[in-house]
Amino acid sequence: MAGVKAAEQLAHAGSLQTNEEKFKSAQETVYAALKEINVTPTDNQKKLIDDFIQEAVNDLGHAPVSEAEKNAQIAKINQDLAAVQAENTQLKQKLTTIQSTAGATVIQQPVQAPVQNTQTQTTQN
Repeated sequence: MAGVKAAEQLAHAGSLQTNEEKFKSAQETVYAALKEINVTPTDNQKKLIDDFIQEAVNDLGHAPVSEAEKNAQIAKINQDLAAVQAENTQLKQKLTTIQSTAGATVIQQPVQAPVQNTQTQTTQN
């Protein structure tokens, strides 16, 4: 159940502490979803829904993450970090290339000096 999984994620994040809090959160999610699709469950259906939610919450439990899983997660995060850092370095190099190319284009354009009148006027007497 999506509501129970969402509640479990909130528990992992520290927002929910007890199974009762997880149950309430999952229950709110399920009933909000039913309301969104215009379904109003009967009292018997509510009882069944609540029983399924409670069973799902109890089944999730609090299995701690093993050291091997933690190490695998850390390795994956480090791998992702290295990939992002490499991409960042490539982007910086591209930006530097673009900036230097743009700067060279501006410098290579001839600068026009103001036109000076080299003819002098003479007056006749």
